Amino acid sequence: MIDYNTKNCIVCGEEAELWSGHVHYKKVLKGSTDKDMVTAGFCKEHEAVLHNDAIIDGREDCEGCFGKWKKQDGLVIEEIK
Repeated sequence: MIDYNTKNCIVCGEEAELWSGHVHYKKVLKGSTDKDMVTAGFCKEHEAVLHNDAIIDGREDCEGCFGKWKKQDGLVIEEIK
C-alpha cells in the first residue's frame, strides 16, 4: 500500500507537523486505497482548524474533506509494508 500526505500545511504552506482529513488530488493515485485522496497536513499554528471542524474550500458532502490539492501543498509518497 502507498500512503500519500501533503508535505506542507494546507492553510499557509509552511512545513506540516500534523496530518488529518484529506484533500482531493487531481488524478487517481497509484496504489492508494482512497483513490484520489491525500492526507492533509497542518502546521502547529493552524492545528486549531482540525478542532473546529472548519471546511477550507472543502465539500460539505465529503466528511474530512479540505478541498482540492494545490501544488504549494507538496506531496509525500510513502510505501507502507
